[in-house]
Amino acid sequence: MPTTSQRARLSAALADRYRIEQELGQGGMATVYLAEDLKHHRKVAIKVLREDLAASMGASRFLREIEIAAQLQHPNILPLLDSGDAGGLLYYVMPYIPGPTLRERISQGEMPVHEAARLIAEVADALAAAHAQGVVHRDIKPDNVMLSGRHALVADFGVAKAVSDATGHGAATTVGVAVGTPAYMSPEQAAAEPNIDQRSDIYAVGVLAYELFAGRPPFVAPTAQQLLAAHLTQAPEPLGKRRPGIPAGLEAVVMRCLAKSPDDRWQTATLLHAALEPYGTPSGGVPPARTATGAAARRLPWGALSAVTAVIIIAGVLLWRRGTGGSAAPASVSLAVLPIDNVGGDSTKEYLADGMTTEMASALRQSLGLDVVGDLSTFRFKHTSLSPNAIARELHVGLLLTGRMQSQGGRVRLQMQLNDAAGKLLWSNQYDRESKDNFALQDEITSAVAGELRVVLRPTAVAVAHAGRTVSPEAHDLYLRGMFEKNKLSEQGLNRAVDLFQQALKIDSNYAQAAAAMGFAYDMLADAYIPSHPGHELAMAAAKRALAADSMLAEAHVLYGFELAAANWDLPAGDAEMRRGLALNPNAPDALFMYASFLGITGATDSGVAVSNRLIAVDPLSAMASMCRALSLAFGGRFREALRQDSITKTLDANVVYAEAWDGMSLRELGRLPEAVAAYRRFEAVSGGPAFGLAITYARMGQRDSALATTSRLEAQSRTTWIEPVFLAAAHAELGDSDHALSLLQTAFDKKDWVLRFSLNYDSYWFKKLDGDPRFEALKRKVVGTTWSD
Repeated sequence: MPTTSQRARLSAALADRYRIEQELGQGGMATVYLAEDLKHHRKVAIKVLREDLAASMGASRFLREIEIAAQLQHPNILPLLDSGDAGGLLYYVMPYIPGPTLRERISQGEMPVHEAARLIAEVADALAAAHAQGVVHRDIKPDNVMLSGRHALVADFGVAKAVSDATGHGAATTVGVAVGTPAYMSPEQAAAEPNIDQRSDIYAVGVLAYELFAGRPPFVAPTAQQLLAAHLTQAPEPLGKRRPGIPAGLEAVVMRCLAKSPDDRWQTATLLHAALEPYGTPSGGVPPARTATGAAARRLPWGALSAVTAVIIIAGVLLWRRGTGGSAAPASVSLAVLPIDNVGGDSTKEYLADGMTTEMASALRQSLGLDVVGDLSTFRFKHTSLSPNAIARELHVGLLLTGRMQSQGGRVRLQMQLNDAAGKLLWSNQYDRESKDNFALQDEITSAVAGELRVVLRPTAVAVAHAGRTVSPEAHDLYLRGMFEKNKLSEQGLNRAVDLFQQALKIDSNYAQAAAAMGFAYDMLADAYIPSHPGHELAMAAAKRALAADSMLAEAHVLYGFELAAANWDLPAGDAEMRRGLALNPNAPDALFMYASFLGITGATDSGVAVSNRLIAVDPLSAMASMCRALSLAFGGRFREALRQDSITKTLDANVVYAEAWDGMSLRELGRLPEAVAAYRRFEAVSGGPAFGLAITYARMGQRDSALATTSRLEAQSRTTWIEPVFLAAAHAELGDSDHALSLLQTAFDKKDWVLRFSLNYDSYWFKKLDGDPRFEALKRKVVGTTWSD
């Protein structure tokens, strides 16, 4: 406890500069006083270190650390105004912020997700600025985050470091004061490890974020020792269990911060800030069913992968649903099925609402021959406050189908209505069903809507194609859950999706949609998380199963065609099969996306652009559709056009990371090398890993050391994460290490790596230094002439 003499001593020592007015509070290391800055006529907060701590560290050490912290300048860092030794009392001075601390805000009750995400993103941004100057905070907690209006201000930089260095203890001082706070300490702090870096702050941000969202930290214990033990040994409960309804991608961002090993966390606060930022808007980022972990799917551990491989991996999956603006859709696009609103607070039914929206759009598109806007565009308007008229203008449609779903007990009630663009109600109906009979409910609604549209729009339209099929309600429920998991795009989500689809197929072995969806999930796992060929073989087997169950399913034909190319390297057969699928349903977004990607990466530039244009017409606000077009242009050597298309992509969604990678390639091949480096660095900052294109660019600039460093980072990552040998080969080739590059290419051939098959179309982009090498020319002939058996 501070004594009266402490305040009196402080007042006397600082009388010519500050007038001490009152004590504001006490913490583990300091007492805080409110004071008047006599020179500048402003209120300030003066923190006075405990005298036993001051004695143990000495004034010179303390003031040296504080001086370093005083150099920090950032909108979210509470600046240090002054510091010194007042008769043996070590103090530092900060602006007085009358607003509450984050601790006080937490005590007031649950915070909206977007507000909490915004504040945590601001804390991460402050830390990024400090870390860039070599300053690690070491004591991030709610008490050290002030709220000024809507914004967070991080205080007390340098204090924990000064105490730690002075006492020689990373976890606790000799006087029993924790350096850092046990509830927020990283495992390495708890273990008193000597070399604490910025990743310890990132762990503390994870604890802070968990508390903001859940209302309590991940670990609670009666003693400091038990808390430290928990940080070292216990796994935190998934955040989603504490805060139901939190976007899955946001949950993944926070839980990654809490990894026990520093190597498994976000490696920089810059990356963490980028992952958090999309969730700090009132919409809270993308919906849970559509989330790709932080900035997530946009920030999967694919940092070493090219944009091309990313496109192959996701191959038609609905992704990146944010953005503004877009290309005008043709007049034939006339209907949008907006995301069904899951009301009533039962977040466990979110998957059902999303799944029914997608299924309904697909059925209407196929059965009535209508052009229905794709999910990439419509899911932007989930939980929107825009009027129907405004949405119709954005999507260029004349009709909007909307719905509200409420679950209670064992029943589901669904209210659907059809409006024109002006908001006039054309049709409505309500459906009450047992919740277990989700498939029958979906088909009845689709049939009813189709009947109405047949009267309103197309009197000769045929009946719903699949209305009479028989599928187990239990199997359909598993299918919807699987789609929910698949669209997260995380490795864990994809594996869960495969398991759910397999369960559905055990109940109903002829469920074609489940088999096709499982194939798409395997295709996404291939190249990103598992070696290419085995993953594509699994996808092919699933496609065959889907076709055996329903030979008219367009997506199954397109998936099978893609796998003929990816697993068997049989490009002509794959192309024919994909065309066959699109003949069955020329407006299926997933199928169009996969075929456009195939054409782009195999060099059919004009065809790839044409199919991408069709995809943009079907899904006019889709950043992914725009990316498809950019891919075809870039890999067709039309680099200036590709840059313009990438600009449109980033307008639709500023967080589409692979647009930066393609920018990098286009700029490099245009000879604009410094601009290419900047683009690749932006890609790396968000994706979380090195880009092989950056190594190539550095090498062409003559910056060999930088090229080698980037290549070394690629190789280090390849020891823990699947990275295509082709990408490592490209980096080594540009560095002039032909023997190593060719050895890696041979490894890719031996592994039947699909990326090798198409990448040799672009040897002037990736393997310019190997041109003319007879070994390389022989390998190209062998690759092009090889078709693997089915």
